[in-house]
Amino acid sequence: MPPRVIVHTSVSAERIFHCVACRTSTPALVVGIGQGEEVGAFATDEVMDGARRDAEADAEADVELALSLARCPSCGHRSAAAQRRFWAVQASAVALATVLPWSGVGIEYGLQGTTSGASILGPLGVVVGLAVAARAWATWSTVRQRVHFTRTLRETGG
Repeated sequence: MPPRVIVHTSVSAERIFHCVACRTSTPALVVGIGQGEEVGAFATDEVMDGARRDAEADAEADVELALSLARCPSCGHRSAAAQRRFWAVQASAVALATVLPWSGVGIEYGLQGTTSGASILGPLGVVVGLAVAARAWATWSTVRQRVHFTRTLRETGG
């Protein structure tokens, strides 16, 4: 089995938060967390660099996600559209992770007429679904700690 290289990283980035409710623009320091993974015949520098690049890209995407889910420091508003997008993606991932192992039971039943795999695949689906849900909750619940507002720049009118 070829080696799998997994890299975890975090990045700090300065961004401007724009509140759609009160039209305030505020500078923020946002921390993003990422993971990258590469598989190669050997754990070479090229494989490590690929995993590192993937982790950094994942962390940069997490910066944008955290900023979009942050509450405005002036009025407390949080983007309803960002919340809907986040929870729709997470609910889909949890459903897929929970249900997908059961497809193996269906295939086994179709091929062999038994469902003996249900004793393994059923609980596996539940465990994987719970793990995906826990990761979603960790992302959601740490937004406040990962987005640090420094000061209010201006109200843009409107």
